[in-house]
Amino acid sequence: MNLAAPVFADKFVNKVFEQEHEHLEQFLYNFIKNRFEFAKSNVALIKILIQELAFHSDIQAIFQKQFNEKIKPAINKSLDYYKEKGELINIPERDHYPYDNPNNYRISRNKIYCSTQQRMG
Repeated sequence: MNLAAPVFADKFVNKVFEQEHEHLEQFLYNFIKNRFEFAKSNVALIKILIQELAFHSDIQAIFQKQFNEKIKPAINKSLDYYKEKGELINIPERDHYPYDNPNNYRISRNKIYCSTQQRMG
């Protein structure tokens, strides 16, 4: 698992985050498509991982490390890029609703709103 997790993380970052996406919509489409294709191609592996992750803190630590070192920074960089372009904006504090999701992201027709208080990292 020590060898596979970094490879999966690197491939994900290279295929999704290091590609040029003119608009947030294209980025989200590629993000979702990539994860769907990965899940479809690796059903057996994902089943095993889900079972093993529940009971092995060492495997959890490996995946958490890869996420924190590679994926989370790429996500934050992308969020910042689309904020700069005006396609992603922060939700004003007064507009938060108690039924917001835990990460305080909301999607409207053309924008994704992200709380100024809740950012990955």
